[in-house]
Amino acid sequence: MEDVTHEERALSLIEQLVALIPKMKIHALALTRSKQTAEDLVQSTHVRVLETLHQWTGRGRFESWVIKVMNSVWSNELRHRRRRPEVELPEPDLVAAAGFENQLQEKLVLDVLRARSAVPDEDFDLMIKAFIYGFTITELTVELGSPRGTLLARVSRIKQALKKAARERDQEDDR
Repeated sequence: MEDVTHEERALSLIEQLVALIPKMKIHALALTRSKQTAEDLVQSTHVRVLETLHQWTGRGRFESWVIKVMNSVWSNELRHRRRRPEVELPEPDLVAAAGFENQLQEKLVLDVLRARSAVPDEDFDLMIKAFIYGFTITELTVELGSPRGTLLARVSRIKQALKKAARERDQEDDR
């Protein structure tokens, strides 16, 4: 079997990165709570990943590394905003594209559930990895270095908190 060249490996990783765009958009919306800022975050993350692609060791899931890069880019952006506050301009008129309404509805539901459930950020990140990126519990134990039982308990608590928030939201909608 032939060894994979550096160029072939890089092209494979770039293809994987492109395939992650839909999941990255959902993750970015969850982090930023703004469509425009989320798009900027996805773009900045792509740039950073491409600049540092040589640093990926090949251990674990590539998606996990990309998530870490996105979280780092967002953390840096928040730090920058605290040092130099910006005036937030209203978002431009949104152009409806195929699936836009569903994406917007999912974002609104996610925002409401996150706020009402009071799920801590680290648990919300765990939920994103599990439910949006499709990480298995086994992969998460390796990724986070936590025992399987601990992660199962956390996932269970997160699900219960989100279900409770969803029920409360539905009850309010019925009123």
